[in-house]
Amino acid sequence: MRGRSADAEASYRKASEHGHNPEPGMALLSSAEGRHEDAAATIRRALNEKQSQDSRIRLLLAAVEIFLDAGEVEEASFVLEELNERYVKSGSPLMLALVHRAAATLHLANERPAEALAEARLAENMLSQIPSPFDRARVKTLLGRACILLGDHRTAEVELSAARRVFEELGATPEIAKLGMGDSRTAGGTTEHALTEREVDVTRLVAAGLRNRMIADELVISEKTVARHLSNIFTKLGISSRSALTAYAYEHGLTSPTPSAQKYPHP
Repeated sequence: MRGRSADAEASYRKASEHGHNPEPGMALLSSAEGRHEDAAATIRRALNEKQSQDSRIRLLLAAVEIFLDAGEVEEASFVLEELNERYVKSGSPLMLALVHRAAATLHLANERPAEALAEARLAENMLSQIPSPFDRARVKTLLGRACILLGDHRTAEVELSAARRVFEELGATPEIAKLGMGDSRTAGGTTEHALTEREVDVTRLVAAGLRNRMIADELVISEKTVARHLSNIFTKLGISSRSALTAYAYEHGLTSPTPSAQKYPHP
């Protein structure tokens, strides 16, 4: 959660040496490091093994997140269906809250912000009496993103600011990075975009006039992954269109010449 990937991997390896299954931890770590195909392959393999009910629930909850990060929205839907059909009735309040959070994340991936908001509110209510600030902050992130898509930017700012405060207290730097920089400024007075390196690549190619298929070919990733990156970029920047992203790229110096701009004609 604090972005110390090397330490996390070392600890998971030690756990494995002592006979403890490191999944879904290792798969989540791969996903956090951007190795989405590796993460998806690992979690698929783990789901096909026999495990206790508690272990399977943990795997399924992680699988929703991993598949969505990999752009495998349909596969994430199947996993959530299993959670709802087999485990929700007997689940603890925390598990139920995490299922609602997973459902909210899936709705956002499918561009259904109203449904995402409803699921996130259910998760928030269930977590209100549980000492799990990290999970509550992640739910507030979903609430904020849903509000952005619904055009309610003031409420979105309230929710995202609350989430940021908790993440900062916990030292959860990866989650802070996902939120973007909000209103923070650099010393020179230019707003920091706080996009990942790959998100900057996607932004530059969008500004160069490329569509998702062309971007996927250029970056050697799937078209679904491009769509996922765009969704994250729109959420971080509080925008909702390619034209707005292009304008942002020009305003923030993210339009330096790329091989792609020469390879493909501007439409």
